[in-house]
Amino acid sequence: MAVDGGSGFGIAYIIQNPTRTIAFRGGELDPNRMFSHIGAEANLRKLNPAWSEKQIAQGVRYLDDHRNQLVNRLIPPKGGLVIAMHNNSRGYDIQAEIPISDAHVLNDPSNPNDFGLVVNPEDFALVKDGPYNMVLQANPRGPDDGSLSRLAVKLGIRYVNLEAKLGNLEKQRAMLNWIEQRLS
Repeated sequence: MAVDGGSGFGIAYIIQNPTRTIAFRGGELDPNRMFSHIGAEANLRKLNPAWSEKQIAQGVRYLDDHRNQLVNRLIPPKGGLVIAMHNNSRGYDIQAEIPISDAHVLNDPSNPNDFGLVVNPEDFALVKDGPYNMVLQANPRGPDDGSLSRLAVKLGIRYVNLEAKLGNLEKQRAMLNWIEQRLS
């Protein structure tokens, strides 16, 4: 779908699902943990403990064989920006990201569930003084989790992930509008 945000056109992929995971080959898959071989395998093992080694291998092979097709649709033109928006729950907040990040700012410490994850240091410099909590992960630490943010780092793509507490749509919209203004 083409979206005109006032400054130009972009593509929006809107995925609505009542749960974080999706059905995959008779099991489950976290769609933000499939962007690397290592992350996809760990994801399938965690979410599908009853699967055999053969099922895991077949699932990972399927994702490996189809990943580039998806990624090629997500990559923006040179200098373009990918913005992902996630709802979080189960206690996930900025504190989980600080230990694996290069830098962080707590501009809204009373709302730790609402934050942005930025992978480009120049973009982080433009948003760190704003009203929202932010982390920079230009060199994320820890094991490859298969996330799109880690793939963006690897490919040199400008990427921002906006996290908001589940049910806080207005805050997420405000964050998106602010990010678009700062990074456009």
